[in-house]
Amino acid sequence: MERAELQRLSERARLDLDDSEAEELRVDLQRLLTYVERLEDDPDTAPVPADGLPQDDEPRPGLTRQEIAEMAPSFNPEKGLFVCQRILDGDD
Repeated sequence: MERAELQRLSERARLDLDDSEAEELRVDLQRLLTYVERLEDDPDTAPVPADGLPQDDEPRPGLTRQEIAEMAPSFNPEKGLFVCQRILDGDD
């Protein structure tokens, strides 16, 4: 996100940001936009199928915990948790 875009957005939102706040917001918004772009590129995250027709919501047999654990890149069996990579970098 360019600074000029952020300036327009902050004016429309009536935000009074100093330079450091504006830069922090610009970085956060850029991270968000990058994440959304990645979601758009992955057809599995689409809210509707690619053909645009909704599917009937019918129950189907699911996988067992063991089957899922075997497919997972990392699974903590003691805690029963799946371990995954962070998607967004954070300061926490």
